[in-house]
Amino acid sequence: MKRIVRTAIVLLLFAAGQSESVSASERCLPQLPGELKRELTSRFPDYRVLQLADLNQDDQGIWEKAYPNACPGIVTGKFSGATEEMAVLLIPSNANTNQIKVVVGGKNRGSNRLKEVFSEERAGNLPVLRRSGAGIYEDRISGVRIRAKHDVILLEHLEATVTAIILDNGSIRTLRLAD
Repeated sequence: MKRIVRTAIVLLLFAAGQSESVSASERCLPQLPGELKRELTSRFPDYRVLQLADLNQDDQGIWEKAYPNACPGIVTGKFSGATEEMAVLLIPSNANTNQIKVVVGGKNRGSNRLKEVFSEERAGNLPVLRRSGAGIYEDRISGVRIRAKHDVILLEHLEATVTAIILDNGSIRTLRLAD
């Protein structure tokens, strides 16, 4: 009888731990507007939005501690002006593709638009997206300084590199902020 009770307790604790980790992943499922979701699926059929569960275990812990209610593959901000937009980090959904992409979408003059603003070959751990405010940003390697008039997209390989993606009057500028 004691053995059955112990086994039941162990199973309940295991199930509780499983549901906790599942709920952490579920809260990061992207909640993209339908039109944006359809355009992403149509234009990037071999990609999907980065989820918390895609990160390695260490990076999941770092992310959840620093940003407990945020999703690592979607960030909103006013990246190119007064209109709120969404930046989305896309990762390959199959083994034939090794590039990650950052795309920005939102409403512009009543029609949906989606623009690829950055891509790189996947090397090592997956990066995450964050938003930073307007201000002066300096490239760590070249020393180039740029004054961003709007929010900035940060592509961060946790505890490693940070790349700023600055959208300014139709041009895209990238700066390496940290190595």
